[in-house]
Amino acid sequence: MADSSGMRSLRAHAAAGLVLWGWALLMYAPLLAPDRAPYSQYSDVLAEHLALKRVAFDAWSKSRQIPLWRDDQFSGSPALTNPQALYFHPLHAAFWLMPPEAALGITFVVQFWMAGWGCYALARVLGARWLPCVWSGVAGSSAFKLVLAAQAGWLAPLATLALAHVVSRPLTEVLYACYFGYYLFFLVPPLVLFLRRRDRDLERYVLTLATALYVCYLGFLVVPLRGPEYSLAGSLDPATLTGYVVVPVQKFLMAHGDPPGACLPSAHVAGAWAALLAIRRLFTGRWLGVSVFGWLLAPTVGLTVAVVYTRYHYLTDAICGLAVAFAVVAAIGYATRRRRVGLVPPAVEAGAVTTM
Repeated sequence: MADSSGMRSLRAHAAAGLVLWGWALLMYAPLLAPDRAPYSQYSDVLAEHLALKRVAFDAWSKSRQIPLWRDDQFSGSPALTNPQALYFHPLHAAFWLMPPEAALGITFVVQFWMAGWGCYALARVLGARWLPCVWSGVAGSSAFKLVLAAQAGWLAPLATLALAHVVSRPLTEVLYACYFGYYLFFLVPPLVLFLRRRDRDLERYVLTLATALYVCYLGFLVVPLRGPEYSLAGSLDPATLTGYVVVPVQKFLMAHGDPPGACLPSAHVAGAWAALLAIRRLFTGRWLGVSVFGWLLAPTVGLTVAVVYTRYHYLTDAICGLAVAFAVVAAIGYATRRRRVGLVPPAVEAGAVTTM
């Protein structure tokens, strides 16, 4: 009886494996063609992962050797010991048998099949019946995140490509106006604080914006990235965004004042949100029952959308800009609470001065 039960379980697992393999083929069959491998010119799969596999395939094909070092990049770098090489990963066996461009799609399908197997096994451990277990495997192997991972090279410009379908001249003018409003954060609040002689608040506001921009500039040095305006040239429809008044003015400013490579993170998003968060603390008054923060929130959100819509930045640039803004504001707030540091010296109390 025990052997019979074991055989039934084995047959059930085998049947589940065949179902999940069929589902993986159904979902990802286009990846099996070499010319449909899931990489693009925007992905590091081409420059890093496939290059590592190519070094191994060439070395094994020519001399039956496993490469310890690769000399095709700069002065060389590790091959076998590179954690991304995965030369001995069981699911990457196809890379030893065929060119990497052909093996990539097969490996993707096998990996997704194994993801389904993992979800099937988990459901079995939890006590589910065969059909719900198989359904768990199907859902796991076709999860949205896995589908995105298969097209990883296109994730960064995906938002820009999607927004190209809603382009209109009035919308372009409005979003460019939000984008242009970024410069007002550097002019109006400091001027108001200066005229009101709020020197301490002026110092903190300027420090917040300057720090946010400094962090962004460090990012430009480390990752000199060109935006989708250049990388997606020829792939967008319409090819050029047009407006009425603000659009040509902003395009003139970008053409004459924005150097290529100043993309990650978005300085517009970082500066605008850092300014907005500082304004929330420094300007507590209300106009028509709405706080200054409330009035500026919608244009700032519009600016965040605009950096992607205008094709100056990828979605990831905007996300990183938000992270910079919140991190800088939190850090300056913490430092201010820890000790009182300022450019403006505190007033000397009467009687505190002594003479020798």
